[in-house]
Amino acid sequence: MPRWPDLSRELRLWWDKQSTYPTLKQLGNRTGIPYSSLKKYFAGEKWPSEKNRQKLFNVTQLHILQHAKLPREAILSEAERKQSQPLQKRLISKKVSAELDRRLRYTSSALAKLAEGLTVSLLSVTSLLRFVHNIENDTSGKLWIHQAKMAQGLLDVLERVLRPFLESPQGIETLRSELSGPDAGYLSGLLAALFDDRRLSNWKAMTTYKYGDSRREG
Repeated sequence: MPRWPDLSRELRLWWDKQSTYPTLKQLGNRTGIPYSSLKKYFAGEKWPSEKNRQKLFNVTQLHILQHAKLPREAILSEAERKQSQPLQKRLISKKVSAELDRRLRYTSSALAKLAEGLTVSLLSVTSLLRFVHNIENDTSGKLWIHQAKMAQGLLDVLERVLRPFLESPQGIETLRSELSGPDAGYLSGLLAALFDDRRLSNWKAMTTYKYGDSRREG
């Protein structure tokens, strides 16, 4: 619906009756009003500036264009438009926010799946390295260094993965239900014993559990 329907109606009625200007462009050339502005005036989309209002009135002699101030209808329409702008901005903001949330959820899900895939790939690469290079017989120690750095990297990743769970009771419960307790205990004992030869020796002698047994049994 035009913002200023009365202006549009009066201009169109005048246009149908006059025969001096065959086209709006010729009217624009005569009045000095840009063609694009005239189209908006005739469509009721825009109210003429004071300068253009006077030019149009001189040509059309329309009562609606006689006064310098906007008619009451135009003032009310403009006020309604300005009043509706904050609501429109809020609606647009909500739509944008909803779309961003959807994309973030999708991205988060995709990254989580990628991380799972990379973890599986890393385990495969580690096993392949041991097979190809026969790391147990590595006399230079370079492969052991690579493996040790990989272990540190995995610990870093593990800490970053676990950190968000610590702030959420639901997260803690999810970890407890999804992780293998025996596997966690196995790794915990191994890591604690690594830095003391006596403890490591005792751990080797006392530990009969093999990593992953609980999941294979389940």
